[in-house]
Amino acid sequence: MTPDEVSRLRPAKKVGDAGEEKIVAPGQMLIFVSGRRPILGTQMLYFLDPHLSARASIPPPADFDVIEQNTQEDLDDLVAELEPNIGTTEMQKNRIDLAGYAAGRADRIRYLPSGTKVANIRLGESYRYQGKDNQQVTHTNWHALTFYDDLADL
Repeated sequence: MTPDEVSRLRPAKKVGDAGEEKIVAPGQMLIFVSGRRPILGTQMLYFLDPHLSARASIPPPADFDVIEQNTQEDLDDLVAELEPNIGTTEMQKNRIDLAGYAAGRADRIRYLPSGTKVANIRLGESYRYQGKDNQQVTHTNWHALTFYDDLADL
């Protein structure tokens, strides 16, 4: 959009003077999303919605709950409870299983100055879906993976 087009966006309709001015009709707005063209939209007048106005009239809480601070004994009990599970699949909360095809060269294996073996590969995983006009679309996600020591031999 050109600056001229932006300056021609319809503003919100207002009535009243400076201190008593109120918006009575929505105007146009631009919505910006990274990597996309601007989207022309219409402002939503939240204050005219009876449900949102009712929620806005609820007073803030007067008192706040306080979370008790853990003692060292509480923390020791928690560690003792978790210790038997360290290294088991029960503790692997962020586990990702990738299945795909490696698109790598054998010369991506190198050694750090400490002597640690390092292998860098790219793993591709493809999936298909039905796109616009009922056409079959294939999409590939690429993952850059780094393996150290014995895993670098795989």
